[in-house]
Amino acid sequence: MFGIAPYGPYWREMRKIVTIEFLSARRIDMFSHVREIEVKSAVKKTYGYCLKNKSSNLNDAVKMEMKEWLGNLIMNTMVKILFGVQYTGVHTTLVTLTWTLSLLLNNDQSLKRAQDELDTHVGKNRRVQESDIKNLVYLQAIVKESLRLYSPVPLMLPHESIEDCVVSGYDIPKWTRLLVNISKFHRDPKIWPNPHEFKPERFLTTHKMSI
Repeated sequence: MFGIAPYGPYWREMRKIVTIEFLSARRIDMFSHVREIEVKSAVKKTYGYCLKNKSSNLNDAVKMEMKEWLGNLIMNTMVKILFGVQYTGVHTTLVTLTWTLSLLLNNDQSLKRAQDELDTHVGKNRRVQESDIKNLVYLQAIVKESLRLYSPVPLMLPHESIEDCVVSGYDIPKWTRLLVNISKFHRDPKIWPNPHEFKPERFLTTHKMSI
């Protein structure tokens, strides 16, 4: 929980430990097999759900069942990486994933372009590997645009100033805690042309370095 701890020696030490022990490239590569196993399981179970419910048009009850299962899958992957044990329990809904799929299903051109990119760089005879992601630039743009339109949370974690400062003309006294409205930034027409439209292409051109 160092992310919400006051800035100081403890914060710096915990950030160093987390970066070295969990977020280094070596550690991420070390746990790649866990992610691969869970992805294979996810694809297999998702296919099974589709076969089982293909005659019911995937009604609301099935959708909620899928959300709960996918939530547990993600949490299980995280816990297995951190502690090496299986996770069972909390009812989690993956709102961001739901919105991403919804946006794609309502934008045929974006969906087709993503499919073509996957066919070009991955093909149809194997699964996507983590090493493929760097080549899937349009798919990355889709994820960024989905997160821009539908952020998992509306506000960022509190930020506390450690000294008097001025931000965009506003005087911020020392020890002031600020809550940044990230959703407002993501839909600001001064930053994003046509902010309410789903346009992954913006992250390949004008906003290539954004988010």
